[in-house]
Amino acid sequence: MKKIKQLAIFMAAMFILNIISPNVISFAEVVNNTIVDKQDNSEEFKTDIQAEEVTKEESIILENDKGGEVSKESDTSIVTDNNVSNENVQSKNNDSIISTVDTKSTIISKVENPVMDQKLTEAFKIKGYAVSKDGISKVEIYLDNVKYATATYGIERKDIGSQYPDYPKSNNSGFEYFFKNVSNGKHEIKVSVIDNKGNKSDSIIRVNIDNTKTKIMSVGSLDRVQMINMLRSKNTNLDLKYIVDFVDFTIKEAKIEGVNHDILFAQMMHETGYLKFGGDVKPEQNNFAGIGATGNGNPGNSFPSVEIGIRAVVQHLKAYASTEPLKQAVVDPRFDYVKRGTAIYLEHLGIQENPEGYGWATARGYGYNILNIISELKNQSKTLNFSVLDDVSISGKLSTGSKVTVTATGNPVNDTLYRIWVCNRDTDKWTLLSDWSAMRTADFNPDKAGNYSFVVHAKHKNSTTTSQDHYINKDFKVGVGSSKVTSFNSTGSKFVKSNITLTAKADPEGNSLYRFKIYDVSAKKWTTIQDYSTNNTAVFTPTKVGNYKAYVYVKYKDSSKDSDDSRVIDLAITNPVSKATSLNISGNRYVNETITMTAGADPSGDTLYKLWVCDRSTDTWTVLSDWSTKSTATFVPKKSGSYSFVAHVKHKNSDTKTQDDYKSVDVNINKRTSKATTLNISGSKMVNSNITMTAGAEPAGDTLYKLWVCDRSTDTWTVL
Repeated sequence: MKKIKQLAIFMAAMFILNIISPNVISFAEVVNNTIVDKQDNSEEFKTDIQAEEVTKEESIILENDKGGEVSKESDTSIVTDNNVSNENVQSKNNDSIISTVDTKSTIISKVENPVMDQKLTEAFKIKGYAVSKDGISKVEIYLDNVKYATATYGIERKDIGSQYPDYPKSNNSGFEYFFKNVSNGKHEIKVSVIDNKGNKSDSIIRVNIDNTKTKIMSVGSLDRVQMINMLRSKNTNLDLKYIVDFVDFTIKEAKIEGVNHDILFAQMMHETGYLKFGGDVKPEQNNFAGIGATGNGNPGNSFPSVEIGIRAVVQHLKAYASTEPLKQAVVDPRFDYVKRGTAIYLEHLGIQENPEGYGWATARGYGYNILNIISELKNQSKTLNFSVLDDVSISGKLSTGSKVTVTATGNPVNDTLYRIWVCNRDTDKWTLLSDWSAMRTADFNPDKAGNYSFVVHAKHKNSTTTSQDHYINKDFKVGVGSSKVTSFNSTGSKFVKSNITLTAKADPEGNSLYRFKIYDVSAKKWTTIQDYSTNNTAVFTPTKVGNYKAYVYVKYKDSSKDSDDSRVIDLAITNPVSKATSLNISGNRYVNETITMTAGADPSGDTLYKLWVCDRSTDTWTVLSDWSTKSTATFVPKKSGSYSFVAHVKHKNSDTKTQDDYKSVDVNINKRTSKATTLNISGSKMVNSNITMTAGAEPAGDTLYKLWVCDRSTDTWTVL
């Protein structure tokens, strides 16, 4: 009876033990039996979204404060008991571990990681726990039936200690071993637990090693169109503009931090079920990776826009994949919880595959699931059967009176039609700049300052709809026009009482106002010679000698500013003076011939001339023209000889009675002479016949002739 009672107590204890620890692999009462630890696969029937929300890193349980994120007292979403978590993780996978136990052994052990047929890279960690009434001697690790190493045993496991308080050292019953450089292919790992009496419990796990690794910090290869096509096919409820913006933000934000945009996009698709959500996290939160969502109705963090939400995911990925600082301000509220650089490769992003036991999610094959999505994305077409705008750019000066040009780029390039609008946001006035056509540019000339938007619609040329496939809104602000001086110069003599003309030009030429001012340097006095007007010239007449500065100020016609731009010219004003620049003598230099003298001076319009001639043989001076603006005079010499022509010049405002300058030219006057050039005799040279003589001379028109004949036999001369 006593034995029956003892047996009943023992059976009840074993029943309770199995309730407490349903995943125990081996225990003493199992005799030479092969045990298959079949894990609960109920999670496999959850939707992708529900399952993934269970596996957020925020719900990761850390071992000795080591895990995907560093524990902080203020972060109540992080539990610090890694072992319970790992049992839960293992129970969510349909895996089998083959175990054998010696007949008289009291060993209870479990391999928690890896699980059967798990895909891993060359480095991974074996971990689990083992207790025995007789105490554990060692844990040996075999690879492909060859003893490989002895695992580290004695790691703190308070969770196991609480389950098996009667087992010696159960609080420190954990074991682990790091595998490195395991070759590609399928391998069998045996974990052999040996107690102090030599009893043994073996567990066998098969793993599949693939040493292909994908760096998270790298350049993506997916085409933008492939991402758009896949998301549009997977979620037909999304607006095309939302899809395009989402893809563009993904590529842009990934590039800024150096994250592979293939991985970023695929992870967000995996986490959200292609943006369908459906779990605790709602679309309006813009939380595309369940950041902060720990399950049980906790929706996690929210972000103000799609772009910021994507940026948070990028930063969280970079936290795991790199130790480099962020390029932009931190928006990921859980960035500081991550142990930096613990998941350089996508394959290690899941805790179960991470060699150091860190990672984003606890789900088995997390990184490989993302890789599968990337593979599917790479099979997507790079051709669109609808039109998407790649870019809308604005060029030109954003001010009234200037031309602003909008340029759109659509995809497919040759099959896209455009419709371009501009809207004055202050008045809500819409203007159609270009209706549906292949023309992708349009010009706009704003006449009022304010807030504007270019809105470009795009659709495929084969589209049967009257509406657009996609559109981009580009805001811009138009300011009051601004003028800029392009040239400023002065003309006229820089003399007292002389008119100096100031001429300026500005851009835009037709919409600029000009103001001219003079600054007297010695007197430190300003004088406005012309206030703002459209007249771009002004005249300055200095009244005294000195240094001056001439200023022109320009501003746009509608501007309320004092000026937009200015330019200055230095003016050194002196007493007026003229300088003789030339003296030319023309006409035949003969007695009784008219000779003309012509003088030149600078300034030509402000010079007075006094013109002289001097007969050098008698030193007689004759004024041909007294002081006047007349610069020419004529002279008819009555006799031959040497003459000097002299031009005196002075400025018309000169106070002197004498000249400022002069020039002279000496001329020799000769008497006129003719030169016989020809004499021709014609006719029969016979008695009583007419003989004609014809003479030629130079100058022909001014020569007189006297014709003779001489009878040489008598030396008689006769004037014919």
